[in-house]
Amino acid sequence: MQARTEGARRLNLTTAFQALILAASAFAALNVQSAHAATRAQEQTLAALKASAPQPCNAPVTRASVERDLANLEAAGFNPAGNDNDYPQNLQRAERIVAAHTPACTVG
Repeated sequence: MQARTEGARRLNLTTAFQALILAASAFAALNVQSAHAATRAQEQTLAALKASAPQPCNAPVTRASVERDLANLEAAGFNPAGNDNDYPQNLQRAERIVAAHTPACTVG
């Protein structure tokens, strides 16, 4: 009787381990898909930024403009909630990317 119980326990552990591997694989595939979707969304945001009309150089700073600027920085790869170890560098890199995709402002 004990051999049968031991065999059932091994079978249950094997089944549980296989289910865990399957769940981990599905989770990894989901993360890859969401990373690709995020990259596509970032590319679309930057493309739209490049195609947008230039803003006046003396335009007032509004809440909407700050939110738009932050969204553009995030599309360029900046993560405001990210690790502080690379804070100034990753913000500066994102600012360079946004500047390269943004039309120059207009005077007047």
